[in-house]
Amino acid sequence: MGTTDIPRNAFNALCAQAANENWCWRVNCTTCGHLLFRYGLRELARGKHPDSSSWIVSKSHGVLSRGGEPVELGPAPPRWTPWAPKEQLHLAQILSQACIRDITTACSFPGWLGYLGLGLKYSEDTEKATHFISQSWAPQLLDLLPRDATSRSFLRDFMNDPGKTLCWRMLGVFETDLSQVTVHSMRS
Repeated sequence: MGTTDIPRNAFNALCAQAANENWCWRVNCTTCGHLLFRYGLRELARGKHPDSSSWIVSKSHGVLSRGGEPVELGPAPPRWTPWAPKEQLHLAQILSQACIRDITTACSFPGWLGYLGLGLKYSEDTEKATHFISQSWAPQLLDLLPRDATSRSFLRDFMNDPGKTLCWRMLGVFETDLSQVTVHSMRS
């Protein structure tokens, strides 16, 4: 079995779709409430994959494009109340296996950082208990940061404290340093 037989990580696929369709990723959006992402993340948590022919979360879906709730997907996932522990756990497992570098390649900045933030937001309670995402993403973020970035020491301290977990609010600490990487890579 070659590596082409292995499907890409579902969160990586979701991020690529979100970038292609220009989904809203703002946590505090009061217009659409990042509805597509909420449905997309919940579908991931339910074991669905964006590369599947049965995947229907899309900006081209008539009801979703108008901010409605498609019957086949059920009521919109909540924004401000925690999701069910089982959904959070499955989502955290998928997120922890995502390759951030691949996401940065498929998606523009700062969107990809926002996508990570939404993933962290909807798996927050489980992440506090399991640290799955933090253990995977912290080294990946460190690898993306410039060697002289001020946020590197913050991230190293974070990684040395096994009791800490990444949360969506924390990503703002890296935003300025990561934007410099993006600007530099565009000039190269």
